[in-house]
This record gives sequence, structure tokens and C-alpha cells, in this order.
Amino acid sequence: MRSVPYLLISLFFLTGISPGNPTTFASPETSEFFSFENDLEGWTIKGTDLEHGSGFIDWSITRTQDMAKDGASSLRFLINNQNDAGKIWIEKPFSVEPSQTYQVSVEYALAATEPENSGPLFVIITGVQNKSPNTRDDLVPAYKDGANNGTMEPGYKWVEKKYEFIARSDEQAKLYVTIGIWGIWEVGKIFYFDSVRVTLSKKPEETRFFSFENDFEGWMPRAADVELGDGSIDWSITHSKEIWEDGVASVKFDLNDLNENGKIWIERTFSVEPKKKYKITLDYAFHSADCGDAPRFRIITGVFRKQPQSGDDLTDAFQEKTTSCAWGWLHKSYQFTLKSKKSDVLYVVIGIKGIQEDHRTYNFDSVCVTLTKK
Repeated sequence: MRSVPYLLISLFFLTGISPGNPTTFASPETSEFFSFENDLEGWTIKGTDLEHGSGFIDWSITRTQDMAKDGASSLRFLINNQNDAGKIWIEKPFSVEPSQTYQVSVEYALAATEPENSGPLFVIITGVQNKSPNTRDDLVPAYKDGANNGTMEPGYKWVEKKYEFIARSDEQAKLYVTIGIWGIWEVGKIFYFDSVRVTLSKKPEETRFFSFENDFEGWMPRAADVELGDGSIDWSITHSKEIWEDGVASVKFDLNDLNENGKIWIERTFSVEPKKKYKITLDYAFHSADCGDAPRFRIITGVFRKQPQSGDDLTDAFQEKTTSCAWGWLHKSYQFTLKSKKSDVLYVVIGIKGIQEDHRTYNFDSVCVTLTKK
């Protein structure tokens, strides 16, 4: 293997891939299904971090009839991960309206041989971005969970995977969907992908999208119940470029919950008409660092007519406990119905409630707020 570009050009000719011609989505919601029965159906093959010594590790993505979930064919991903870092994936651009917010669902069947209790597992790559990823940093938003067969027994089995995203198109008016595998230890593996479905739903025009690229974009850090003796517990909410789901930044929450009761959140006002009922939808990407047997904190997400000042004021916004750590971002979505009464603003809050004595960090990104008058 001489070089990655040489291999990709060869694969384009061998498989009849057409790198251009993105799928166009003109309606508010459109879904497209890919079964790979005759060719790659517009998906292109890509890879990065494939160098090993003076050459490259062995890898390929090919159509096969070894096994299939739908029809007679699937895609076979082979990676002999000798360099402990290889990443291979398929990618397809979808044409959308420029500068619009979309909810995107990516579903497919994955066949892997390792059971759920195996470790370490290779990592699934699945993402939606407004630029074509080429490097490992470009793929940061697309790293998901472990690639296992969904059972406790070894052997190839099909498992259904589904990931949700909130994505904002730019002036180029394209969203790029990626699906693949990241090798995280030195061993050869083969995976199969089939029955890919991509659904794009345009958010209403009144939707506000926050990516935190340069600052908090109008959101204010707040805290309650952080007292400890004569002082306070350590906490912070900062603009971070350590990890991101959209762009290159997110908001990082750091809570050392020594008093087992701390609450930290970001808050923003949204203008509404007085005495009107509104349906409010909050979507965002959430990254948890809770691992193993570590205590789970609780998510705070809610909408209020008055600005919450105390922990008790936030009670209606306490949501589920944080889930265990994974490589990637989780999509969260909540809906509320609220009447504005005499107020001309509503307060939206997103944050973390500590419930046990531990030090945890979390990140939030791609916050999407939709207020619809009922």
C-alpha cells in the first residue's frame, strides 16, 4: 500500500464510487435507505491514522455477500490495527438548506463478533457535521460507543444502532454523515454494516442554535447550594476546547460535590408574548465522564417563568441521572409546555446536580431551543 490517496483513488475505480452528487433534501423531513445491493450508493471510503513504519496497516471497506441484514449484500470493514490508531469510515454528503438547524437520525445494522462484556472494544464512528472530516480531530464529534454484538456470547450477530444529532448547516448547505470504526488496540478486526437509514428533519424557523464557539453566547453560569462550612465547594463552568460536538468548542461543567448537594447550571432568557402558552423543546449534546462505579450526578434541564435563585427553585428541572461514560456524545431531548402569564421572558436552564460526594466533569454542546406558541 503506497499511500492513502493512492488507495482511495483505486477504490473509487474498483467500486464505481461517485464522490460527488450529494443526496438533496428539500422537504422538512426526508429519509433515505441504503442496502448496498449494487454499489456503494453514493457513499465514499475514507481513512486516517493508517501509517505504520514506512508503510500502512492493512485495511479495506468492500461490498460483500458474506452476510447481510437486508437483501444479499453488506459492507465489510477490515482493519489490521497494527499501529493502535487506525480509523476507517464511509461518508456521504446530504444537501440541505443553508444556515438551518436539522435533527438527524442515523440508523444501521452492525455485525460484530465481540460480546458486550469484552474489553477493550473498538469504537464506533458515527457523526453528522457540516464539513467533511479528514483527520482524527475532525472525527471527535463522531466517536461513539464500543463495537460489540449486543449479547453476552461471542460470534457475529446483527445489532441495531441508532444515533441522534442536532446539526447546523453553513453557507455550503451540506451535512456530511460518517459511519465507521476506530481501532484502539493492536489487533485485526472485521465488522459488517448494512441497512443504513438517514433521516433529516428541519427544525422550525424560530429555533435558536448555540455552539459556544467563541463565548457563552448569552448564557450565564449560575450555582446554588455550593456552601461548605465557612467556604464553598469547588465548581466552574468554562468555555472549553478539549472536546466538542459542533465546531471546536463546548461548555465544560466541573463540580467537586463535597457537600453532596451542589447545583451548577447555565441560564438564558428567551423573549415571549405575555399570557400565551408555549411548547418548548430543548435538545443538546451531552458528554459524561462518569465511569465504572462512580456516583451518578443528575441532569438539570427546565424552563421557568421566574429566574431560579435556589436549589429548591430548580426542583421541576431535575431530570435523570447521568449515564456511564462512553467515547462519544449523547443526544438529549426534553419538551415542556408553559404559559408565560404576565412575564415577557422565559428562563431556560441546563446543568448538573451533585447527589454524592465526588468530583465529576461534563460537557454540553449543540444546544437547540425551540419555542412554539400554541
